[in-house]
Amino acid sequence: MASDEADRCTTCCFFRPRRSPVAEPRQETVAQRRLGDGLTRDHSNHGSRRRALEDGEQSLVPGDADADADADADANANTEAEYRHIRVVLQPHVHNHLCERKDRVCTAAGRFREMETLSVAGTREYKSIVWLRGDSPETGFKPIENGTGSKYVMRADDVGHYLTFRLQLAKNGTVVSAKNVVGPVEAAPPSIRNLRIEGECVRGGELIAKYTYLGGREGATECWWLRIRDGKRQTLTAPKPIPVSGDATDIVDPRRLVLSDADVGCTLKVKLRPVRKGDLEQGEIATSKASEEVLDTPTPKPPQPSSPPLPLLPAPGASPSTQEAPSSGALIRKPVKKQIHGFEVAL
Repeated sequence: MASDEADRCTTCCFFRPRRSPVAEPRQETVAQRRLGDGLTRDHSNHGSRRRALEDGEQSLVPGDADADADADADANANTEAEYRHIRVVLQPHVHNHLCERKDRVCTAAGRFREMETLSVAGTREYKSIVWLRGDSPETGFKPIENGTGSKYVMRADDVGHYLTFRLQLAKNGTVVSAKNVVGPVEAAPPSIRNLRIEGECVRGGELIAKYTYLGGREGATECWWLRIRDGKRQTLTAPKPIPVSGDATDIVDPRRLVLSDADVGCTLKVKLRPVRKGDLEQGEIATSKASEEVLDTPTPKPPQPSSPPLPLLPAPGASPSTQEAPSSGALIRKPVKKQIHGFEVAL
């Protein structure tokens, strides 16, 4: 046969190709691909390190560095997977008399709005929690004063901001942040709560309208008074804005009313129209309950009962079982204790 053809093996009947006189190149290992040409074994360190020689410079590569980095990455990934369900959730909306109803439909449900409630989801076992408020979804979060409960009711200070929380787990003390941020928080519709009249209903006295505002920051809320005589209403003052911070000090506060002779025998009511600062959105007008009837002279106060005199200590030589009260002269019998069936009983 020709030299380039296969030879028959004398031992078996199989054919095998003739070996080439030129040796085939070795397959490059993974370590060689990482370290490049010039890979040598550092036998002085018992194989725990590899030495790469390139351009005449030595570079030591720790053998366990990659393994440690991979282990840390796996641990972080497991931690993230374990705590990824800890989130901020919005509680279902509960309808009340303050709900804004346009076309008989409340618009607060499902919205991050003032007076709505946030809660923690994903875990119930934690030592402490703090709610955080920030100007943006990424940075600037600061603890909220008194925000340390499992639920948080959004307030006027949260309007336009973002909210999240940070808690410490009970099982291992790990501090975990919520995996989401909610916001920006919307302002509730402007409204007046708990409107009432305080003061003495007497000629020359002063009445004051007290209330609670809800719906962002309060602007120039309007206030005016009504006089009611024999069931007929009469507008006593025109609607005027309530002074806000920064206004001149000589502006008359419409929440205050000094009673005159014409108010004697009448009752009074106060009305407020809430106005929000900024966009000047107005809410529904609120009316207070009627005050007491205005009197001409103050009602005399009944005399206050005087406190009874204290009993005196018994005189020397007197019986310890009785004591004479200085006011009525009645005897005060001291209780006598007796043992009955092993129990001490007062007779």
